Amino acid sequence: MQEAVITNSGIKISIRHTRVLKNTSIVIAPGFFQSKETKTFHKLENELLEYFDVVSMDFRGHGKSEGLYTFSAYEKEDLKAVIDYSRQHYKKVGVLGFSYGGSIAILEQVEYRNIDSMICVSSPMASDKIEFKWWTPDAIKLGIRGLELGAGVRPGNIFLRKTKPIDVVSSVSPIPIYFIHGTHDPTVSLKHSEYLYKKAKEPKKVKIFENGSHAEEIYRQFPDRFVEEIRNWFSETLES
Repeated sequence: MQEAVITNSGIKISIRHTRVLKNTSIVIAPGFFQSKETKTFHKLENELLEYFDVVSMDFRGHGKSEGLYTFSAYEKEDLKAVIDYSRQHYKKVGVLGFSYGGSIAILEQVEYRNIDSMICVSSPMASDKIEFKWWTPDAIKLGIRGLELGAGVRPGNIFLRKTKPIDVVSSVSPIPIYFIHGTHDPTVSLKHSEYLYKKAKEPKKVKIFENGSHAEEIYRQFPDRFVEEIRNWFSETLES
């Protein structure tokens, strides 16, 4: 079911709510340049539907959503609108955030306190700390694989003031937070999740994928293991 929600500032955010009558829902929040419309995110959504209902979204400036992307300055409004919608249908809502999507989930939870559990996959601790080594073979490969139909971005002002997730992640508690990262991430190095994990309060967990790349590429590399981690975490933290 294709739908849309409206942020407090009037921006239409495109969502896809797939209902299989589960008790909990997972909001899938893609990262920069990625969209719920890509083949990768469609595939992940379908796999997770075996265990949870899913609400997939596009941040502003992506996919079928309106607006321009502000690189985490205002996107917490988008996620809040999606979570508010999800809470009309479910008592428990988890967020699976990829890259910037995970960083935005941290900022959203600290501001609005409306998430029950979250996973941050390859999420940067601060925008100014991202190491995008575009000239490396790993980065080139990642870029090519990320050019799926539906991907793309309409960028806005990159210089807007932003809250750094590393400065507020300790306030995510008491909800559980799980950091997933790859050792061969060419865009956001492993130290981001390590520092975020160190600053976060319990309950928390971190999982390192040896030879894993960035964000949704980890899922492409290790689909079964990745889905198992997601399923186990949300089953333990949302359904217990």
